[in-house]
Amino acid sequence: MSAVLVSKENNQAVFTAEISPEDFNKAIETAYRKNRHHFTIPGFRKGKAPRRLLEANYGEGLFYEDALNEALPDLYDNAVEELGLYPVAHPDVDVDEMEKGKSVKIKFTVDLKPEPKVGDYKGAEVKVRPHAIHDEDVDRHIEADREANARIVPVEREIQDGDIVTLDYKGFVGDEAFEGGEAQDQDITIGSGQFIPGFEEKLVGHKEGEEFSIDVTFPEEYHEELAGKDARFDIVIKEVKEKQLPEADDDLAMDVSDFDTMDEYKKDIRKNLEIDVENRKRIERENAAVEKLVEVSEIDIPESMIDHQIDHEVQDMEREMAQMGLGMEQYMQILQKSMDDVRAELRPRAEQRLKADLLLEQLVEDLAIEVEDSEIEDKINEYAEQLPEEQRDEYLKFVMESQKESVGQSLKVQKAIEKMMEDMNFVEAEDEPVEVQEVDVEENEEEKKNTEE
Repeated sequence: MSAVLVSKENNQAVFTAEISPEDFNKAIETAYRKNRHHFTIPGFRKGKAPRRLLEANYGEGLFYEDALNEALPDLYDNAVEELGLYPVAHPDVDVDEMEKGKSVKIKFTVDLKPEPKVGDYKGAEVKVRPHAIHDEDVDRHIEADREANARIVPVEREIQDGDIVTLDYKGFVGDEAFEGGEAQDQDITIGSGQFIPGFEEKLVGHKEGEEFSIDVTFPEEYHEELAGKDARFDIVIKEVKEKQLPEADDDLAMDVSDFDTMDEYKKDIRKNLEIDVENRKRIERENAAVEKLVEVSEIDIPESMIDHQIDHEVQDMEREMAQMGLGMEQYMQILQKSMDDVRAELRPRAEQRLKADLLLEQLVEDLAIEVEDSEIEDKINEYAEQLPEEQRDEYLKFVMESQKESVGQSLKVQKAIEKMMEDMNFVEAEDEPVEVQEVDVEENEEEKKNTEE
């Protein structure tokens, strides 16, 4: 077989190939043996009629389509290899007329893997957000500890903002109780916004044991049956409790940490925040560098490749929704969106991700990045250390046997990014301050591991 390249431009190739008369006849014979049991000829048991009789009764081209499907995969694969093409989608196939004893001529049209041109990133200015640790960040951490260690205690006084109130209530519109408007022993935190506007505020000032009514109006955006309607709730206050926070002192430090004093604990919090911030800065700088690479480079992504990536994004969403107990259709109903809307929203991210991946792959090649086996094994062992001990051996065996090349490629990409960043000029954008947030380093490493695998 000899494939002929007709054209190759705009990430698409058109080429032709032929199935020889001999090969086509073999494919027909294979199709006949696979499908003959579907046909009956008088005088023969089902599936035993000779091919020539079946073709005489049902038409000479009876098995042509099945024969073509039998021969096409090898024909296509061999042609792609011979021409040195890298398809990214299924081909469009145009077949000439098929006749017994003649070659079958086929034209293939297929989208190809793009050939990116890495732009001049050296000296490129990359804007990044500044990060800093402030005393307020440490204080927020301690406040979270105080909240986590708070005591909820009953109080005999009037309800105040922040109290936790246990109550019975029953709602009416006019003189009619409405569905879903009644509860017993319901806990409400005053000021949480858990109930409709006005409900929590009108409990303030009342005491345990009181029975009273309050008037409220449902918001216009509430569900249709009650939207905008005036309602009355009959209330019985069963209990009033307050949250008592522990003092931010040495006792708290000993309760929540391995330190004996609050000063020591604060220093440790600051140290960990600094580690988290450095990790965040590294990740953000890497992302910004890759975005700059895409910006200065040339690459066009075929639509079929983008559609395929969006398929993956949708599958990821479906898995996330399933973990939340939602189906994709239910999720779209909540958002009042169609699948076309969802795919349109995912498209920019999918295209950007493909551009980044392909450019980084090309950058690895341009920079001749290499990794040693020992580096790959060290990285795999590093991932394994994050797992429970009883899972490590099985994980190491699996990754070493089937994912070693993938981990190696990921390490090459990481090295390429770091080398590229050495030639970029990072500038902090002072007008874009960022609030410090704690980063779970292990979680980020786990995400990276999942991506690599």
